[in-house]
Amino acid sequence: MANNVNIVINAQDKASQALGKVSKKTDDLTNKIRGMRMPLLAVTAAFGTLGAISIKNASALGESVNAINVVFKDSADAIHEFGKVASDEVGLSNNQFNKLATVTGSLLKDFGLSLGESAEQTIRLTKRASDLASVFDTDVSQAMNAINAAMRGETEAIRRYGVSFDDAALKTKAVSMGLAENTKEVTRSQKSLAA
Repeated sequence: MANNVNIVINAQDKASQALGKVSKKTDDLTNKIRGMRMPLLAVTAAFGTLGAISIKNASALGESVNAINVVFKDSADAIHEFGKVASDEVGLSNNQFNKLATVTGSLLKDFGLSLGESAEQTIRLTKRASDLASVFDTDVSQAMNAINAAMRGETEAIRRYGVSFDDAALKTKAVSMGLAENTKEVTRSQKSLAA
């Protein structure tokens, strides 16, 4: 009987030791999980932020696409097609190009160009802005904004790119382009086109 009691006591001791080891491993695992909680929360937050940014960017692109449709109407397809390759062609995202094209196209339409001409010239001017940005080590958006300012008659920003013209030069250019018969007849819109 004593032998059976010793066997039971030994079995209890072994079970107690095994339970202690399991308890220690459980505690270690709990501590590791607690230690990982902050990084896991950070990763979760980062994914949440990326999701919010993606939604915001998709919304912004959708709005810029709509703006292109409003400004260019039947000629919007040419702008949309260039927008798809704007990243490779001129270093602008589709959304960035759309935003700039909306302003440029609006200006060109106001000067009397047709929708097709406005789309064509918008793409041409964006490529020119890319060239200017490359040569003068600036951002394409800045160069395009300077071009748009020049079309509005504001010449200060475009001077940064080595372009300088005065009223007489613009009138002469407008006449040489066939926009007016003589320099006295040149309108503001014609000067803007000459610019």
